Amino acid sequence: MALPTAPIVLTAPTEAVRAGSALHATRTTRSTIVDRARHDQRTWRSGLTAVAAAVAATRPQRSTASGRDYGERGAQRRLRGPRALQQAVDLLVKELEMDERAAMRIVKDIRTFVVAREGEDATGSRSMAWAKRLCRGLKMHEGLEPLLQKVGGVEQVLLDLEARSNKHGEVFRDITRQHQALRDGEAVDMEDYGKAAEYMAQEWWVRASAERIIDRIDQYFLLSGEQVRKGHPPWAYSNDKNSVPKGWKQYEVQGRRLFWNPETMRMQTKAPPGYDADEPPREPPAAREPPLKLLDIGSSVNRFQDWPFFVEAHALDLQPQAEEVLQADFFEVPILEEAQADASPFCVEDGELKGLVANAFDVVVISLVLSFLPSPEKRIEMVAKARRCLRNDRGLLFVVEGGSAVMDGSWYQKDAAAEWSLAMESAGFKAMHFDASLREGRRSKRVLQWILETKPVETTNLAPLYVTKELEW
Repeated sequence: MALPTAPIVLTAPTEAVRAGSALHATRTTRSTIVDRARHDQRTWRSGLTAVAAAVAATRPQRSTASGRDYGERGAQRRLRGPRALQQAVDLLVKELEMDERAAMRIVKDIRTFVVAREGEDATGSRSMAWAKRLCRGLKMHEGLEPLLQKVGGVEQVLLDLEARSNKHGEVFRDITRQHQALRDGEAVDMEDYGKAAEYMAQEWWVRASAERIIDRIDQYFLLSGEQVRKGHPPWAYSNDKNSVPKGWKQYEVQGRRLFWNPETMRMQTKAPPGYDADEPPREPPAAREPPLKLLDIGSSVNRFQDWPFFVEAHALDLQPQAEEVLQADFFEVPILEEAQADASPFCVEDGELKGLVANAFDVVVISLVLSFLPSPEKRIEMVAKARRCLRNDRGLLFVVEGGSAVMDGSWYQKDAAAEWSLAMESAGFKAMHFDASLREGRRSKRVLQWILETKPVETTNLAPLYVTKELEW
């Protein structure tokens, strides 16, 4: 409320009559002076009262019964809700793009759900954890979002997401158990294995990862006419003759070329190893003629056969779910001597795979396989054997893993994904590109994807590949 517009005149009390004049004044004069002084005092007090009332009017109104603010500031406080839940509200506003009032309603329903299941949540940490879970789930399952507007819809969505998560974990454990049983020669329920494989193949991000792999193959080998016109993207080929190794930086200072060394954390005039600024630029690799030969290890359905223009897809698995998939344990299949360029990459007798031809494939894919293997040594052994199947000249290896397979750094102090890159490079590869997530519309999921190019094998000492559960605290 604004201050009154009419000016308030404050008159100070009249000065006391000098003592000398008062002694000679008459009684009437004394009475007149006293009345005037009292009038001035009343005027002064009424002015102060008006100022106080005007100032009080600008403050939020309060209820004497509850002590709550009913002014503008109080309305904002009521809208923002309890401080313990505000972080969850802010998360929903940002991730789900909704207004704060709707987010507060959902968060209160989440807290009711949490208290009923897990007990009191004074700090709001449990509610925050479920709010994060809700955001992740809705990004992968957009069809559940309209249920949030219904009565009891928040609880229904949370229970549905929990059931889906439990189902995914159950499928993961079943596939791991069945793979190990097959390697040990034990019986496996083929119906259960088929259902688990079908469930994984129907996940949107599994399909999206296959589409991305085909797109990256086109970018690297220039298979389509459109990609030939565009040329190689930076990750696949760089024609910058002045490029320096990763971590290094180059500067021109007063006609001198200086280099920042990331190891010594100092500037130096000596060029990094393998760098030659005077070397002429390399010619870009020529486009390959499609289709390319692709081997999909551990795929029960041969999903890449949907892109026959780009790749001639071959797949093998312990228990195939499609007729065109070869049944074999990749670890047990021998690698045969390199054959002619036009020869088949397989050696098959009576429908049984007898061997894979060395250096016969342009592309090898290992998707959602390594994390199912029982040990770090087995994982790098599979990568090293895949290297023997690839061409020495610009062969590509794609490795895809779920986000939970490798620690994302929440407590692990090192970069586990970078450690995987270095370990796979020890098997005769150069890491070209890495992505940590997949997106499709508003949906997103943490999916780790490596692209590695073949290079000469320089060592037989292979670094193991550790998954999250094997890392030490």
